[in-house]
Amino acid sequence: MGSKSECVTYIVGYKYSLGIQMVACHGPVDAVLGMRTDDYIVWSGTVSSNTRVHVDKPELYGGKDKEGGVAGDIDIEFGNSDQGQNSYLTSLFGTAIPAFRGVLQFVLRRCYLGDSHYLKPWSFRVRNCARLAPGWNPGNASISGDANPAHMIRACIVNTVWGMGYLESDVDDASFSAAAQKLYAEGFGLSMTWDRAISIEDFIDEIKRHIDAVLFVERTTGKWELHMLRDDYEVENLPVLDPSNIVSVESYKRLTQAEMINAVVLKYQVHTGTGDREESITVHNTAMIQRLGQTIHKAINFHGISRAALAAKVAGRELKSASSDLSSATFVALPVGDVVGLREGSPFVFSWPKYGIVQEVMRVVTIDWGTLSSGKVRITAMQDIYATPEASYVEVPQSGWIDPVNLPAPSPYRRLVEIPYYSLVRLYGESTTFWDGFEETSGIVGTLCVKPTDDAFSYRLWTLQPYGRSLVPTYMDRGTFAFAPSALLVDPIGKTDGEIRLENMIDVDLVAEDAYAYIGDELVKMLTVNPVSGVCAVARGVLDTVPADHAAGTRIWFADGRHGTDARVLESGDTATARACPITGKGELEISAAPTDTMTYGARAIRPYPPGNVRVNAEPYPIAIAGALSLTWAHRDRIQQTAYIVEQDEGNIGPEAGTAYRLRIYGEGGALLRTFTGIAGTSLAYPIAQEITDSGALGRPNESLRFVLDAQRDGWDSWQAHDHTIAECLGYGMFYGDHYGE
Repeated sequence: MGSKSECVTYIVGYKYSLGIQMVACHGPVDAVLGMRTDDYIVWSGTVSSNTRVHVDKPELYGGKDKEGGVAGDIDIEFGNSDQGQNSYLTSLFGTAIPAFRGVLQFVLRRCYLGDSHYLKPWSFRVRNCARLAPGWNPGNASISGDANPAHMIRACIVNTVWGMGYLESDVDDASFSAAAQKLYAEGFGLSMTWDRAISIEDFIDEIKRHIDAVLFVERTTGKWELHMLRDDYEVENLPVLDPSNIVSVESYKRLTQAEMINAVVLKYQVHTGTGDREESITVHNTAMIQRLGQTIHKAINFHGISRAALAAKVAGRELKSASSDLSSATFVALPVGDVVGLREGSPFVFSWPKYGIVQEVMRVVTIDWGTLSSGKVRITAMQDIYATPEASYVEVPQSGWIDPVNLPAPSPYRRLVEIPYYSLVRLYGESTTFWDGFEETSGIVGTLCVKPTDDAFSYRLWTLQPYGRSLVPTYMDRGTFAFAPSALLVDPIGKTDGEIRLENMIDVDLVAEDAYAYIGDELVKMLTVNPVSGVCAVARGVLDTVPADHAAGTRIWFADGRHGTDARVLESGDTATARACPITGKGELEISAAPTDTMTYGARAIRPYPPGNVRVNAEPYPIAIAGALSLTWAHRDRIQQTAYIVEQDEGNIGPEAGTAYRLRIYGEGGALLRTFTGIAGTSLAYPIAQEITDSGALGRPNESLRFVLDAQRDGWDSWQAHDHTIAECLGYGMFYGDHYGE
């Protein structure tokens, strides 16, 4: 009897896509600056007109191993008066839907929203300065990206949709324009949200509290007036209230020491690239603290302020008010003389000999004009802080805390290489499954990327798929990979130097001994690694490379086990195109912001290894020789050299079947003297007589020689060749008679 097996399918999770219409606020606004879900940045930029943005962050919430991410098209529509219907909404609900003019809306066109079964809350960063009061004083509407508070209050008064609905003619343009210009000159911009949690009147009061201003309807004109409370008067020019026009003083009192505050903690909101962050600044009245022997704090919130300098200025203002023994009074006056011109916020001079008060500058807090029958005015006033001596306070430095999590940034150093045969065997083994599809001209790209910031933990590799189902080349997601450690050479090194010094080291503590690294195009074996001193011992010219000279400042890439790859098998002459998108705790770099790197394949894996242990007249790469040129070397075999990294000075391995060597010798003028091919052994001598013959008209041995030694097999040259110049060719009798007496 036979057995029957069935294929069982398991559901491991769900991916959720959804079309959503979200209205953020009344519109139109100046610009949309960003979108977030919880603490994740979905999109950031600057859009000031109806736009469709594409979001491609499928790994935003941790990818398929966690909660997925966000991907898809989102329509941003500002709600202008000529805005048409949204095409996505009409495709679902027909043409009976409105165009949603007058509101800022975001339409998600069936976007991928993650693998979690619940939706994360969305929020939007919006700037609205110039469009608060369209056409009115546009030159001072924006103050360093914050809104001018005078524009904010004016919009609250005249807006007919969400504001109080007054006519433009109901606003005193002169007072509002003066206030707007004053605030602009002071750099006093605010960023605040009104969401109907409080009344529009309370919202206006909150703005007034921030900027220290008064707003009232002028009783003689019926128009709204806005006035700033500032030190902008001369005491001798102020109106005077004294027994000549005051009927009675109902109350007069002064703050006691027990009621005074000597330290103010002001909280404000700092704009950052990832959202707003609450900061605080503390100011002290040191004289008052010394007098009381203790610190009495008061915490106040001014969340409309976004800049530290402005926060410090306002904190000083609030401290001066809270730590001064200001007086307050309520009195009844006659509506005559100087009293007639008083309004809310007006400064005046108060004198009352009975209480020993002479020329105390006060401001009107409230003023009740009474009735025609009473003929009296009731005034509540408080001593003006601008007329008191300056409070003595110092600003305590801010915490200096810096967000340790950076926004993703492009990798500053990147490299594409064709992965050598040794690493392919390490990656895919020696089984025929992989190699059956690997032609002799094939190759696989390897990417090496250095982390841009310390908190970047990986990068996503995108490679260009030349053509698929579409005739348009597209980038394909190839997964995430670890960054490669890297450093720079402190000193220049020659072909025989076995010790190097490193500087500007990045993750060198992660480098394992006996792993390989690139210095330029040469592969070296790391014998010892010291990530503190940077002094390392290396074996030169390993695998399919040869020793070479390198300048100081050359970058070393610790590549062993650090290649990223798309695992695509391409052929010699093909071009690989890649982009690397680093990932931090704040998301992944947009592919459009990632630099593009390219590499042309050269059939590296199939090529024979160059010979090893090259000796010139028994010396490794000498700068001078005596007598005739004589070379020896050792066999190498890429097939057999996969267990460990073979060093240059080791003996014969192999050779790989069919391998022969080629030696080219060049004279002092650079001309090719002779080429030896098909060399099966591991040595070759170049007699002086042969050299003189090959030198032709020179008629003597060369004062310098250059040789190029490589391996050949089945029509393929080795990936690299030993290329060395002997600067001085010397020896007794070599030039005797040729130059004697010259």
